[in-house]
Amino acid sequence: VNHLAQEAFDTVVLDMQQKQIDQWDDEYPDRSVLETDLAEGRAFGLVDSGGRLGGYIVLDEIEAPQYREVAWTCSEGKILRIHRFCIDPMFPANKNYDILITFAERYAKDNGYASIRLDTSRKNKPFQYMLDRNDYAYRGIVNFRKGEFWCYEKSLS
Repeated sequence: VNHLAQEAFDTVVLDMQQKQIDQWDDEYPDRSVLETDLAEGRAFGLVDSGGRLGGYIVLDEIEAPQYREVAWTCSEGKILRIHRFCIDPMFPANKNYDILITFAERYAKDNGYASIRLDTSRKNKPFQYMLDRNDYAYRGIVNFRKGEFWCYEKSLS
């Protein structure tokens, strides 16, 4: 796996654990998930001038089966999914959150997507705040191995 991605995730997982956000751990996202992201060209990074990875995001059309339980409102057209969105805690979070979410939205529009869907741990308040601030609407709850995750959606039309 790209050492920058592995280092970034290790740092983010440790930071989340210290903040008692039980979203990621040693099992997920593991090395094979990151290798697949990179090999399939769906991972995008935010790299500083010193070559350090400050943010990471995966953009694709893969949707977890649990998403079928959610009352999505945008059902027409192609739907982009965001996975493994993270910002290294050593970087300015709000600025980099905005850079990555703006990138995802531009990518979606440039590639003909009608909406974006994603989820986050119910305990990840900083990320939820960023989603609210960027006009993502809460749509419901799904359950994964780590518990309840809140689903969000944004229409691009």
